[in-house]
Amino acid sequence: MKRVVIFGATGNTGLCSLRSAVENDLDVRAFVRDKAKVPEDLKSKIESVVGDVTNAEQVANAVAGRDAVVVVLGTRNDLSPTTVLSQGLKNIIDAMKAHNVELVSVCLSGKV
Repeated sequence: MKRVVIFGATGNTGLCSLRSAVENDLDVRAFVRDKAKVPEDLKSKIESVVGDVTNAEQVANAVAGRDAVVVVLGTRNDLSPTTVLSQGLKNIIDAMKAHNVELVSVCLSGKV
């Protein structure tokens, strides 16, 4: 596994995952809502893709050509039945199936 896509790469946990992936010489594609949140020292070391996890086509394009997926999306404290998180995870799983990506790491958190 060398090529990963990280969803939620600019949140608190996401930034730790992003730095770790870069430090371990992985080919990183960061799927972000806002490119400006990518730290300056990492911008030249990764591929940043701006998108919305609720957009299945954008997610599928981000997963294409990757060996693994890292999901560190936050709940935004929205615990209703259908959320950005739940729809995003569905889109990520569908994209993984479509592109035959079998490796995934998921770390989710929410406010209790």
